[in-house]
Amino acid sequence: MYKIFSFSLLFVFSIMLAWGCNGSKKGADTNASKDYMIYDKIIVQLDGGVKPEQIVEKHRPSKLELVKAVSAVMNMWLFTYDMDEITPEKMLKALKETDGVKEAEFDKKLGPRGGR
Repeated sequence: MYKIFSFSLLFVFSIMLAWGCNGSKKGADTNASKDYMIYDKIIVQLDGGVKPEQIVEKHRPSKLELVKAVSAVMNMWLFTYDMDEITPEKMLKALKETDGVKEAEFDKKLGPRGGR
């Protein structure tokens, strides 16, 4: 139950973050039907006690960088990386498999609501 709640909060914060960022992409979309995804930015929720700098150090070859805190209270952070070093899918998978990472997902752009 906690994991579902955590992921729901992660999703909500990613939407809020998308409102606050301009959401530009460095590379071409990997899937044209998902053009709302920002593939060079990943929102990561860390386990308690894990610092974002530890994750950056573990992924040094991918040139992972901390962009900003999404929610320091929830230990959620926005990271970016060099898409010339690793594909988006491999980076996301690598982060999800990293010890100390609860969840990870690509950042997303928001558009206007339909029908309003």
